[in-house]
Amino acid sequence: MSSIGNFIVDWIDVIWLPIAYYVANKRQRPWAIAFVLLCMLSLRLQIEAIHSTGFTNGFTKIFSGDVKLRGTAVYAVFCALYMMMLHYSPRSFWSVLLSASIVVYITAFCISMLVMAI
Repeated sequence: MSSIGNFIVDWIDVIWLPIAYYVANKRQRPWAIAFVLLCMLSLRLQIEAIHSTGFTNGFTKIFSGDVKLRGTAVYAVFCALYMMMLHYSPRSFWSVLLSASIVVYITAFCISMLVMAI
């Protein structure tokens, strides 16, 4: 893959930042942007952790692709679900929003680690 292709694959999840800004209510924007940034950071840390073991395709080699693509896909699905949740609950209390954000993030983290490890 070319260097431009690698750059696009590495940073494709940045597209969620403007989506989070425009989808979320004004009061929810900091939460949405923080969620996307945390997902981006977690994805990169998970990829580095798996690559540092020497298994770039996961531990079981069931899938032939790199773990980067699988992790990006899982986090993209959860970012989309989170944005839908924000869009359809514009007047939720901050405590409900915080708890929902934590639950969605932990679920995304666990499922992405499972999918990337396979």
